Amino acid sequence: MKSNELENVHILNQHGFEALKAIFLLNGGSSIALLAFLGTLAVSEKDPRIGIQPVAEILFWFAIGSGLCVLAYSLNYLNILFALYDRNALSNTLLGATIIAAAASVALFFCGIYSATHVFS
Repeated sequence: MKSNELENVHILNQHGFEALKAIFLLNGGSSIALLAFLGTLAVSEKDPRIGIQPVAEILFWFAIGSGLCVLAYSLNYLNILFALYDRNALSNTLLGATIIAAAASVALFFCGIYSATHVFS
């Protein structure tokens, strides 16, 4: 690769990692908030309308979304590694897989939000 191409790839990868960080923070932060709520709910049991099981189901969406984001991080790393060694076909495949994993992670975040609106409304 030429110097200019490497710089462009580096800039794109930085933006990609920043986007993945944001997705991970959304899902991870939601998981932590729900775990805190679940702990409070398990101890107090003041609101009989909301049980532990529905909250745990919401947590499932956010946890799987976080896991997919970690997978996307790993795939992005491999994408960069193979791009540096001019394995373009494999690099492009990994890039596509990274995008799919990141998009699925965002979709699972919205599934969790949708589930939460039904449980808490």
